[in-house]
This record gives sequence, structure tokens and C-alpha cells, in this order.
Amino acid sequence: MMKNAKAAQKYSRPMSLWSTVVSHRLMPSGFSWASSAIEKRRRTPLRKPYRWRVAAWVLRPSHRSAQGFSTGPRLARRARMRWASLASIVALVVIAPETLASWGMPDAVNERMQTIESIYLQLLLIGAVVFLVVFGWLGYNLVKFRPGGEGEPSYEEHRGNIKAEVIWTAIPILIVAWVGFISFDGFQQLQAEPEEPAAEIQMEGFQWFWQARYSGDVSLSQQPGDAGSLEGEDPFLIPANEPVVVNVTSGDVQHAFAIPELGVKADAYPGETNTVSFTAPEGEYIIQCAELCGNPGHAYMRAKLHAVPQDQYEDWIAEQERQAQLSGQAIGVNITAGGLQPSELTGFAGVPTDLVVTNQADEARSLSVEGVEDATTDDIEPGESARLPVNLEAGEYTLDSQGDTATLDVREVESVSVELDEWAIRGDRTEFEAGQAYLLNVENVGNSVHNLLIGTPEEEGSEDEVVWQTENLDPGASTTLLIQPSEDQVGDWTWWCDISGHYAQGMRGDITVVE
Repeated sequence: MMKNAKAAQKYSRPMSLWSTVVSHRLMPSGFSWASSAIEKRRRTPLRKPYRWRVAAWVLRPSHRSAQGFSTGPRLARRARMRWASLASIVALVVIAPETLASWGMPDAVNERMQTIESIYLQLLLIGAVVFLVVFGWLGYNLVKFRPGGEGEPSYEEHRGNIKAEVIWTAIPILIVAWVGFISFDGFQQLQAEPEEPAAEIQMEGFQWFWQARYSGDVSLSQQPGDAGSLEGEDPFLIPANEPVVVNVTSGDVQHAFAIPELGVKADAYPGETNTVSFTAPEGEYIIQCAELCGNPGHAYMRAKLHAVPQDQYEDWIAEQERQAQLSGQAIGVNITAGGLQPSELTGFAGVPTDLVVTNQADEARSLSVEGVEDATTDDIEPGESARLPVNLEAGEYTLDSQGDTATLDVREVESVSVELDEWAIRGDRTEFEAGQAYLLNVENVGNSVHNLLIGTPEEEGSEDEVVWQTENLDPGASTTLLIQPSEDQVGDWTWWCDISGHYAQGMRGDITVVE
């Protein structure tokens, strides 16, 4: 009964001022029937509540237009809007899966990424549950206890309810404790370092490139081009499916070392080292600086990383170590059935030299430098090559291979000192004679990584023409560079540093080759 009365009150017409005046002030007693009619009209429901059905929702409400609410064009317009809404929902259902898939986490290709994805999904699940419960309960109460709704406020009888207080205090505590546990456990897994890593790399960030130092003297870098292009750059290599440790630091400003596909990220601070360990399936990856900064150089600070089989990685490291030791020159020697070719060779005193020995004979042979300790190769199989590093004083030496000999004439070379600094290149001399050999002793006396290139720098529509160059040098490091200009190279040349931004800051100079 009470419910019907409320419904009647809800849908009744309010009594107008005119009705009130007429019924209570102006109506004669003989016209009581009019007063009764007005009162009856006031208590008559204005309309029936909407009762929607699935089909009727699209077409029209359950009441008829004859009741004076929806007629002709208005009803058609509503129907079109509902069909459009239905079509939009269908389109979202069809398009959403593919669109949302691109917003998700990268594929978990290693254990580290699986741990991160597990934490992410658990937090997403508990967050979704809390969201649905809180906003579902909020919506329920907004509807039930709205003005004219069926619900009656009960806050007075629940005031001081210990049970309710315990429940809504305990549940958030349990949720926060659970989130803290899975986060701490995952953090411990991510921070764990392997006892015997297959590779340990010192990764240093500079404006705007990454430099990797491996064991020994192997130090490599990649110089991104416009908009972070890595075309033509040799990748860093790591062993696939083996634990790798990377010690991250910065040589200038703050950077952030990141490999998104592997779940790797570590801040790079000047003067500090952060360590991150991971494994990587065989494949190609991109190292990215993830530092949030207004300078776009961070966004373009990228490098290529390839995970290769262990034996390929070891061969690559050995080759890089040989190249690092070869700071001066390489001399090729062929072992043939008719003897050593060429029979007369020329080298330069005090210059690190690699004798590149190729066996073109029919049997395994070795080669040695007479009178020089430990200057002997192992047996070289037919068709194979080997390198024999030497550093000889001026004089004449004999190369021997099972009785076949050749002569190596080691000559004096003029030494030239070159200093690399911010932002200048200083040399003892800037004029060089064609046909004369010079050993450049290059030292980085600055506070940033530098290198030295000699040739013709890039001009509009052309690429750099590099004749001689050194590797990248850390602050305080030095190396040697042997140059021997020919008659064809007489003219004006440039030496410069091609570390990103250094050329533009004035780290360049003019040199000349004369006859």
C-alpha cells in the first residue's frame, strides 16, 4: 500500500495555484462537484513509467504516442539515434581487441620480462576489482537513495558499527600488503645477479651515444644519425640465452639505459654505477635512452644489440681484441708452395703491427720472426689465416716458414703528438710530406670521449671521406695512428672528432700534405 502511495505521489500532477484558489476560495458550496474533479485530476498519475524491452528499446517506449509523449518525427529520430548507438557499440567490439593489443606489454621473451608482466597483470587485476566494487557500490547507492527512490538512509542505525569499521579497514590493509609482497618479491628477482655471467659489459652514456667496454681492450660505440638512424653501425654483441651483466654509468649528463623488449632499464648517473642483469634469446634488439628530458637528443640516443650463439660471440670478442691491439698497421704474408709472398716487406719501428698470415700451401704450416721471442704462429691449416702481432725496433728481420723465408725491413718513423680536448685538436705539426710515414700519438686530455678522423668531412649531398681514424678514446686514454700519405693525397685535408655535436662545437682543424 505504501509503495503504491509513493508511486502515485511520484507521478501526480502538482496542484496549481489556480486550482487551489478555485477549490478553496471561489467555489460556491453548490459546485462541490467541480472541487472534487480538480482534486481527482491532481491525484491522477501524469504518465506511466517507461518499461523498456529489448526490441522496444530500439523502436519506441511501451506507451503509445496517443498518450501525448512521442509522435511522428520525434519517435523516428529517437529510433535512428538508438540504431546509431547500437552500430557504434558493435564497431567498438570489433575494433577494440586489435587496438588494445598494441597498447599492451611487449611479448615476454625472457624470464625478467615474465616477472615484470606477472606483477603488472596482478596489479591490473586487483585494480580492476577494486574499481568495479567501489564504483558499482557507488552507483547502486546513487540510484537507490536518490530523491524519490526506494531506499531509506540508514546511517543513524549504522553509526559506531564496529563490524563495518573493521571490514573497510582490514580489506585495504590486506590489498596493500599483498601489493607490497608481490612487488618486493619481484624486485628481489629482478635485482639478483648471476654468480658466473657469460659476459660483463661496462656501458657508458654520452651525448648522444652509447659506448660499450668489454673485457680486455675492447671498447666500441655506435653513432646514431639523424633522428636516431643506426644505418651502417656495427651492433654490440652478447651471448644468447646466457646471463649478461651490464654496469651502467654516464660520462656527462643523466641518461637511462633501456632495452624495452627484454624488460631492462637502469639509470645512468655521472660518477655512479648501476648494475642490471638479464638473459636474451637469440635475436636483434634496440638499446634506447629512456631519460625524460626536454632535449630530443635522448630520444635519438640508440644502439643495436644482437644476441648470438656463444661460439659466435667468443669468436667476435677474439677478433675485437686483435683489432684493439692493432693500432698501427697490418702486413699480409702468403705461404705458398713456392715460398713466402711477397719476399720483401716494409714495416715501421715502434708501431704495433699484425702479420696477417694466409696458408695457400697443401699442408699445415707455421710462420715465425727469427730472433724475436714468442713471435711464432701455431700450425695454420691450408686455406686458413692467422694473425701474428709484433712491435719491432728499426732493423731487418727474417720471416721463416719451414725453410721458406722473406725479409721484413723495419724503418724509423717520425712521431707526432696530437691532443684531443674540449673543443679543439692540437698537433705538433699540421703539414705532412707525401711518402713519409708518421706515427700519431693521440691522447684524450679532455673530460669527454673523443676520437680523431682524417679526411674530408661531410658536405651537403655527400658523405664523410675518411682516410685514417682512431677508435673512441675515454678521458685520459691514448692510442697510436700510423699515416703514410701518398703522392695522390697531396692537398688540403681536415682532422676532426665525429662524436655527436663535437664537430659543430669547433673540434676540427686543417692539415696539409705536401710533396
